[in-house]
Amino acid sequence: MKYLLLLSILIFSSDSYAKRLVPLYELGMGLTHVNFPNYPGSSSTRSLTLPFPTALYRGKNLRLKREEGARGIFFRGEKFELDISFDGTLASDPEDTKEREGMNELDMLVEVGPRFLYNLTEVTKSFPWDFDFHLATRVAFSAGALERVSEQGVVINPFFTVRRVSFLKDNDLFAASIGAKFASKTWQDYYYTVEPKFETTTRDAFSASSGLAEISFAAFYNYPIKEDVYVFAGSIYSHYSQAKNRDSPLLAKINTTSIVFGIYYNFHKSSKMVLD
Repeated sequence: MKYLLLLSILIFSSDSYAKRLVPLYELGMGLTHVNFPNYPGSSSTRSLTLPFPTALYRGKNLRLKREEGARGIFFRGEKFELDISFDGTLASDPEDTKEREGMNELDMLVEVGPRFLYNLTEVTKSFPWDFDFHLATRVAFSAGALERVSEQGVVINPFFTVRRVSFLKDNDLFAASIGAKFASKTWQDYYYTVEPKFETTTRDAFSASSGLAEISFAAFYNYPIKEDVYVFAGSIYSHYSQAKNRDSPLLAKINTTSIVFGIYYNFHKSSKMVLD
């Protein structure tokens, strides 16, 4: 999920560019605060403060790493990989968003599908920056109660990422990305169509179309304050001025921002070591 995706990135630990023996897995706990729009382009936001588990796993085909996120790798070449991508949004009550007042509730939307990754640069001591191009294709599913699980279209998400481990301090992490999201009519309908029965004096009927959904920029920083204890902060900026359904009365804002910050502690490490 886009707002949860930022959380998923921050819960994983990392290593430097140098190959070294490290634990196969690490486990921990943390506390985070996040503020985000109720849905893409909403004028209303909400905040959550919650504990979360942390996990790291440096397997050959399954990897949970702070600088990579969660990845199930199907195929790996010298410069490219094929893995799984996730995204989506949380459920939204229409009474919490004035644009959707009186309309149906938005269930949690989960997106999952393959992602192609091409590594643009080789990380070395003299050039410690990691640049990647990603192309993700995901199928979206709305999920309320079990009987309300339904397919909600397809998303294509190209984006570039840059990462650097040991940016300002040994074993810290800076990461940033820029990308676009293109969505099918079914996905766009889910958020931006206004059926005639929901038309009001301030909300015209609207039929959404497939096309560009948003352009987004994200930045994240993770800082070790002592061994195995990290603080973090990140933000996602989403821009909708060129969105295909910019004229929908439900797409209320041209720009939205999500923020997250918190702390976590990795308290357990495996005795088995791997070269990573």
